[in-house]
Amino acid sequence: MPTMRDIKRRIHSVDNIKQITRAMKMVAGARLRRAQEQLIAMRPYAREIASLAFHVLADSDPIDIPLMSPPNPDAPPTVVLFTSDRGLCGSFNGNLIRAGLRHIEKLSSGGRRISLVPVGYKGRAFFSRRKARKHFENVDILEWPDLNVHSTVGRFTSVASAVETSIAEGASSGLVVIYALFHTVITQEIVTHNLVPLQPDTVRPLMDDKAPHEAWDPEHRPSPLDLSHAVFGRFLATQLYRAFVENWTSEMGARMTAMDAATNNAEDLTSSLTLEYNKARQAAITREIVDITGGAEALRQQ
Repeated sequence: MPTMRDIKRRIHSVDNIKQITRAMKMVAGARLRRAQEQLIAMRPYAREIASLAFHVLADSDPIDIPLMSPPNPDAPPTVVLFTSDRGLCGSFNGNLIRAGLRHIEKLSSGGRRISLVPVGYKGRAFFSRRKARKHFENVDILEWPDLNVHSTVGRFTSVASAVETSIAEGASSGLVVIYALFHTVITQEIVTHNLVPLQPDTVRPLMDDKAPHEAWDPEHRPSPLDLSHAVFGRFLATQLYRAFVENWTSEMGARMTAMDAATNNAEDLTSSLTLEYNKARQAAITREIVDITGGAEALRQQ
């Protein structure tokens, strides 16, 4: 049985942990507000770019545009998996990694090679360990450096340009992104989206519930081929950046929820330990009273 001193030490430890989790919850809440503001500003722009890409795709010939029909369909597709840099956010990273594993297994059936880009320390660490143990013999792990919570759409523009070049040169056959779509603080949805090859059916869901614009008059705009070079690069950069912001916002929501649950559990544990301490203290007092009473009774009988 633990002594009163042991119980008191545990109460003190749990109180210290509770202070840390409460502070982390407040920090996550502040970051979540900033992330939501960024996300709210980003979504309408991403929808408009998706709408523009949708109409250009509908009027384009896949033969003329590599992003619509990759020149080397047998090349390894690129899978971009977004995770967090830090833990203490519940099952957030675990859900993303499991989704990535399922999709990699699906794509690599038949021995096909895969190029995996884990964005975030947790994903890189997990897949690097798996690669070291030779679990992924047909998976090439790549890295996009300098991506963090302060990355702007300009950083993703250079990434999208590199992806376009890789597909045009036949080094890659497609682009898949896996990230957590933010709904509410306690609800995040794991999304797997095929960005390349570009098809109207794959771009249409990125417009959400936004209705497509009316058909454009071809006399008052450049040709679809001329537009595609500018539109599709910006579309890829925007969707990669949106996935990044969605994932970061979801991470903050998951961490806030996890720290709130940890704080509540610490409070419950403190109450339970306090009750146990009071019972142990009462038992000690009772034993002392029994000893005193027994000693007095023995003296009277002498």
